[in-house]
Amino acid sequence: MSQEPLEALLRARARALAAPDDDARARTTRVLVFNLAAERYALEARWLLGALPRARWTRLPGAPGALLGLTPFRGEPLAVFDLRALLGVDGSTAGQAAVVLGGDAPELALAVDGLEEVISVRRDALRPAPAGAAALARVPTLGVLEDGLAVLDAAALLDDPRLVVDDPPARGERDEG
Repeated sequence: MSQEPLEALLRARARALAAPDDDARARTTRVLVFNLAAERYALEARWLLGALPRARWTRLPGAPGALLGLTPFRGEPLAVFDLRALLGVDGSTAGQAAVVLGGDAPELALAVDGLEEVISVRRDALRPAPAGAAALARVPTLGVLEDGLAVLDAAALLDDPRLVVDDPPARGERDEG
């Protein structure tokens, strides 16, 4: 084989190897790893619209369920929920940080103890949560990695009725049912 065809073959192989691998991208997802109650969890980055490393919120008297209060985000009030309450984990959130979730716009924030890093996770490495993991039975997950990192299902959390704040009826309004 002469040198020219060999060089052309090597260039073609180099181009093919350097091209983005759409299949590999489909097999992985980027996640934000965070701490909560001495455990590590993660959320898919595609649903994250922001992170508040030093989150502060205003508590609301009589707030329902896991609602901790409101925090300003991009000039608008945003509901902050206690992920510990959703997971059924004892203790109160230290309120060190929060992650902002949403589709096209911020929908809610989840209070967490600390933010770690963004990593890529192979989808085929995710396994169902172990049967004894009571906390993970209370929140939808994409799966758990071999090292125990639980990847929570952010899309399902955005649809979770426990994370919806309804306005109470105005004084004097009544149900005409």
